[in-house]
Amino acid sequence: MHRLLLDSLCGGYAWGKLAIRDLRDRARERWGTGFSPRGFHTALFDLGAPPLGLLDTALERG
Repeated sequence: MHRLLLDSLCGGYAWGKLAIRDLRDRARERWGTGFSPRGFHTALFDLGAPPLGLLDTALERG
């Protein structure tokens, strides 16, 4: 809680974390048995640093 009071960017970090968790869950559903943590991270990191609204692009790459 203290970090949130001192760091104005903390909310953005939390939003990004939740967006990535949601994306991971959707990738697990869409990719089925082809899902792996390594494959998910590769698809995500290949995007570089996209805006949160473009994270779904990683689902197309899996």
